[in-house]
Amino acid sequence: MMLSKKNIAACSCILLACVTLSACSSNTEDTKAVSNSSSSAKISSASSRSSAQKEKNKAEKERQQKEAAEKAEQERIAQRQREEAQKAAEAKKQQEEAQKAAEAKKQQEEAQKAAEAQRQQEEAQKAAEAQRQQEEAQKAAEAQRQQEEAAAAQAAQANVYYKNCSEARAAGAAPVYQGQPGYGRHLDRDGDGIGCER
Repeated sequence: MMLSKKNIAACSCILLACVTLSACSSNTEDTKAVSNSSSSAKISSASSRSSAQKEKNKAEKERQQKEAAEKAEQERIAQRQREEAQKAAEAKKQQEEAQKAAEAKKQQEEAQKAAEAQRQQEEAQKAAEAQRQQEEAQKAAEAQRQQEEAAAAQAAQANVYYKNCSEARAAGAAPVYQGQPGYGRHLDRDGDGIGCER
């Protein structure tokens, strides 16, 4: 069957349209593939960036934790040093207070010893004064006694009188010297100062 030019032309147009459509469809598929590939690349890039950010965040967090741990350790060391310094200062203070207390006690004991020595010295002086006064009193009493004895002897001498030599001999006074109790001129006949010499 013979085709007319019009039919051929129509067929040609139809074929051309089909080819065009096919080409368009192919281009669309290519575009979709490119678009999908680009999206995948973008997703992959975003994922890589996200991973890198996570790693960076993790590293930053670890750094901060390390710094915090180091800071805490330094603070702990500083606190321990402060406590040790405070303990040392307290120990030194207690030692100084103990030394002051010991010195005060020593001074108090020395003062007590000095006071005791002063008291003993005063008591010794009082005892010596009392002894001196007692000795003086004894001396005065002895002198008074001797004075009284001398006065008594004097009185006795003044009162002694022998009538004769027999009486003087009987009293154990012969011979009687001049100046002695009982001496008298009547007993000393020769006047030589010795009575009852025979």
